[in-house]
Amino acid sequence: VTAGWLTSVGSVAGMTLAIPAALLLSRLGPKVTGLLALAGTIAGSLVGALAPNAAALMLGRVLEGVGISLMIVMAP
Repeated sequence: VTAGWLTSVGSVAGMTLAIPAALLLSRLGPKVTGLLALAGTIAGSLVGALAPNAAALMLGRVLEGVGISLMIVMAP
């Protein structure tokens, strides 16, 4: 059950934030949005790597999902 949640939580965060990410991209531009995306992905990876329990690992996946959704919106 936990493995399913870990996979799903990052995907749900990315899908939920796709439209706000597009608005952020139009306001801040691609350079700043790219840096925010990279920071979110790195922060999520660090939280996941240092996670002492499943809840912290899920938080890391949410942060990674946010960063990756920003990257996906920025890429085209």
